Formats: sequence, C-alpha cells, structure tokens
Amino acid sequence: VGEPGTDILIATKAGKGILIPMDDPDKGFRSMGRTAAGVKGIKLAPNDLVVGAETIGVDDFVAVITARGYGKRVDTGKDFRTQGGRPGCPDSEGG
Repeated sequence: VGEPGTDILIATKAGKGILIPMDDPDKGFRSMGRTAAGVKGIKLAPNDLVVGAETIGVDDFVAVITARGYGKRVDTGKDFRTQGGRPGCPDSEGG
C-alpha cells in the first residue's frame, strides 16, 4: 500500500484524525493472508464515519478544512502519530 517511511492518515466526519506508521508492524498495519479479517484503523464514535484516508510522508504537512470553513496546517510529525484502533485526535473544531 505504501512505501517505507510513509504513514496512513485517516480522518472522520466528527473531525478526528489518526496517523498510523506503516513501518512498525506492532503499531500499524501488517501483512496478512487472504482470509484474514484485518485490523481496525480508527475507533469511531456512534454516528461517525471515515471521510478520507491517504498515505503521506513522515515529514509532510496536511491542510485540514472543516465543513464550517475553518482550516489549519498540521505538521504530521507531531500531532497525530499513534497506533491503530484508537479514537484519534481532534483535527480542528470538528465538522
């Protein structure tokens, strides 16, 4: 899915985001067989859903724009890096 040194960014409708490292099989996604069920990328709240996912470089910046028109530039090296299956961090003011 991604090259070494890349991470997967997952964003939700409620304004949460999570950055999962691809290089660390204990914290990120690992190779599995065809019949495997997979791993959870982000823990969703009731009525929340994933609105986007992208592979990005470790030192990249991401522009986060909300439905209300708010925006900010996020340094992916600091704010979101964690292991999969967690609730994620607030992106901005949500929505």
